[in-house]
Amino acid sequence: MKAITIFTLLFLAVSGNCLAQNDYLVKTAKTGSAATSTEERLVEDNFPYYSICEWTPGMKFMFIVDERSSFISILKSPANDRDVDNSKFQHKILEFKGYETVEKEGYTGKSISTRFLFECEGEPFYHEVKNQSPAEICANNQRAFIGSLAYLGDVDTAREFFVGKTLRTVSTNFFVDDHSSQNGFKTATVARNEEVKVTAIGVGSREYPVKIIFEDKNGNSYFTQLAFSKTNSGLLASDFTGERHNRAFQNVFSFEDKDMKAQGNLKSKYVGKAAYPNNEITATKDGSTVKLARYTPLTITSMDMKSGTKALLKLKDREGNIYEREVDTKYDIFVRNEDFIDDMFGFGDLRAQYPSITEENWALLSKGQIKVGMTQDECRLSLGEPIRTEKNTNARYETWYYQGKMLSFEGKTLQRIR
Repeated sequence: MKAITIFTLLFLAVSGNCLAQNDYLVKTAKTGSAATSTEERLVEDNFPYYSICEWTPGMKFMFIVDERSSFISILKSPANDRDVDNSKFQHKILEFKGYETVEKEGYTGKSISTRFLFECEGEPFYHEVKNQSPAEICANNQRAFIGSLAYLGDVDTAREFFVGKTLRTVSTNFFVDDHSSQNGFKTATVARNEEVKVTAIGVGSREYPVKIIFEDKNGNSYFTQLAFSKTNSGLLASDFTGERHNRAFQNVFSFEDKDMKAQGNLKSKYVGKAAYPNNEITATKDGSTVKLARYTPLTITSMDMKSGTKALLKLKDREGNIYEREVDTKYDIFVRNEDFIDDMFGFGDLRAQYPSITEENWALLSKGQIKVGMTQDECRLSLGEPIRTEKNTNARYETWYYQGKMLSFEGKTLQRIR
């Protein structure tokens, strides 16, 4: 006995059964996020994911015979319920028509199987999932897919958005066709942030159905295969790590020069800002190497980006002298680079924060020195935070302990150094 139903009714039925419990699952409204890139938003907004439970009649797929499906028939003929050789469908378009459930009586009782119905060149075919109803397929396996079927909806949408467009490379790993190799292609390297133009988009594989062909400025042609909606891929968004990382559009291409944007962000963060060295540093002035004392008031007047994460700062002191110093804009946790800009400099007008400190005392603080009569703020600026502090009961007297040094305060004024 066969019960033929339009596939969308299944989805509505499953949704209806869950409606009561879903009332308890609440979320905030979706809003734009600074962490979401323009590329990610385009994919989210225009390449919706359709689980096998959400397929609707009219969806189109191309049959791609791969290693996994070489010996396992994907489709059967309803005329005789026999397997059809996969080679019959290679690179042909199949249109999804709905599904039917089939009930059979056996020795162990009644069993229900689900048939996904397709049409290819006017002929009907089906893919069968045995011993599972449509509802069971939907409930039990969110990764459910039908082998060899590459979703053409993603290919059509990608053509609309990208053919003829200029993109920037984020990844450096791509491919070129090579009919002499076993796979029909070989790997190729394209420089990161290279400006390229998309020349064609076609079908790739079931997991990565969008094949993007592009040219660099010298006319060299390359391709990559990407996943967009992940419809029928058998993969979830959480699977795109490791080698699959470079199969998501936002990890391969960008709409803008990311390096220029990052440089612009760095310049807006630092240029024009007041700064001071956290420790004595060397710099150049008129071609000669000079030393800038700790806490020297400076202003960052320009930032010239160099190779990698290096940048050349121009610094101006209060007398108008100009210095240059190369810094690193990114901290390396392995090398522990001492020229990292945020470690090398403090930011803000430190003198304005402590207007009562005299120039004589600033000279001592820059050398890590202290003297009786200094305030606790001055001692902290000179020596850093103490290892331990002790206060008497009325908090008038206080003792600070450093490595090999003890400071005694009365009323927050340094009285004795031991």
